[in-house]
Amino acid sequence: MRVGQNPAKSEKTIAKPRNITVCTITYIPFLSGFYEQSLDVLKESLNSLWSNTKVPFDLLVFDNNSCKEVKEYLLEEQANGRIQFLTLSDQNIGKGGAWNYIFNAVPGEIVAFSDSDIFYEEGWLKESINVMEIYPKVGMVTGRPIYSSPEYFTATIEWADSDKNAKLLKAPAQIPWEIFEQHTNSLGLSDEFARNEHETGDIYSIKYQNLNVVMGAGHFQFVSKRSLLKQTGPYNWDKPLGPDRELDVWFNDNGYLRLCLNKPLVRHMGNRLEKKSGFQSSTKGSLKKRILNNRIVRAVLLRTYNRIFKLYFED
Repeated sequence: MRVGQNPAKSEKTIAKPRNITVCTITYIPFLSGFYEQSLDVLKESLNSLWSNTKVPFDLLVFDNNSCKEVKEYLLEEQANGRIQFLTLSDQNIGKGGAWNYIFNAVPGEIVAFSDSDIFYEEGWLKESINVMEIYPKVGMVTGRPIYSSPEYFTATIEWADSDKNAKLLKAPAQIPWEIFEQHTNSLGLSDEFARNEHETGDIYSIKYQNLNVVMGAGHFQFVSKRSLLKQTGPYNWDKPLGPDRELDVWFNDNGYLRLCLNKPLVRHMGNRLEKKSGFQSSTKGSLKKRILNNRIVRAVLLRTYNRIFKLYFED
């Protein structure tokens, strides 16, 4: 039996989602070891998003069963009106499972996805959307120049070769070293590996309607369209990480362009915040860095860490 009328029937208007939805996935199971500074990194990321994004957007956060402190922070920010859509999963369904959910639930026509450790510079979203509006059949746009393997943007190369209005350039080390190194450092890649990739890898860029971009894109951060993302997947749920490359392949196989801005307007922070003051350089510090970056030491330590992580967090 119903008593009375539902008050919602008297409502004349409802809130409408904005045309752009920024999405991120959080997974911080504890605040020690690898994840010791991850909550601080997440706060830095979201604060830069709110401060440096002038285009109206909604924020959607999917939390993959993070620890109590992270969930409390997200709930607080939602209560403050800074997170419009918040999903708290009671288990880690992996990045693939989260993408399956997000790409089908996101309300905005334009979707800006980022990992939860991205720092946003002013103009990142506006300039990414500008590329989508000027270039034809764009699949994804990343907000900084990065090196990508050409095998994942063959469709972009083919389009540039066939369109008389597109000027295709190819040359090694087209991305300045300091910009290239900033990104590889955040991924934990050795200086030796980064130098080799920077000096020998072919970087392709295009000029089209007086707008220069770099070919390729990164699945750690990109802007795309909801109508396209809903066609991708479903993504593999078997492992916490792994579906990223499937997205790259889908866009390329279906003839969509994968592009990067030619200047760094987003930055991958990794799991540590940079020191904001002071310059740390000592013989002890240098020796420690050399030891840890030794190929054999690095391989042994990372292999040990991976085994410990799997012991605790994988069935």
